[in-house]
Amino acid sequence: MLEALDAWLIARFESLTHWTQRAFGIASASWRRLFLCLALAQVVGGEIPRHWKLGPAFPLWDGVLVGFLLAHFAASLMVDNDQASAEATMNPEKLRGYLPRLMWFIAGLVFIPMDIESHQTLWYQCTAISMYFAACDDLPPGLSKVRRFIQRAAAALSLRPQET
Repeated sequence: MLEALDAWLIARFESLTHWTQRAFGIASASWRRLFLCLALAQVVGGEIPRHWKLGPAFPLWDGVLVGFLLAHFAASLMVDNDQASAEATMNPEKLRGYLPRLMWFIAGLVFIPMDIESHQTLWYQCTAISMYFAACDDLPPGLSKVRRFIQRAAAALSLRPQET
């Protein structure tokens, strides 16, 4: 049952990334990096200043947390940016580690009302979302609709030499 829920969530994230890839050329790796950057910004900008007031144990936790997020961000940079190929391949992240990914997501859903009500940061939810974007399969490479529109507009507006 948990695997089915994880597969359903991945399918929802994949449909979003497929749409953005077709429309704008934004693949799942870009979404993953965006949400990791948001999580890092929320930890550095929100969690660390708040924790420095609480005591000496919290800065150690914040250092571990920032290291964890930076390691995930570095791993996302080391993965080939264009994982998509003309052949149908499955992302190995989709098969590996579904239980931790699902637990992060469920815990994020449980904590989100408390985080919003108490004006806390949402770094946990951003990290869970980035894990799901990491498990998405991208479409084969191709031109996005926006790029095709820009190319057509540029071709239509280009100045043609005058014939004399």
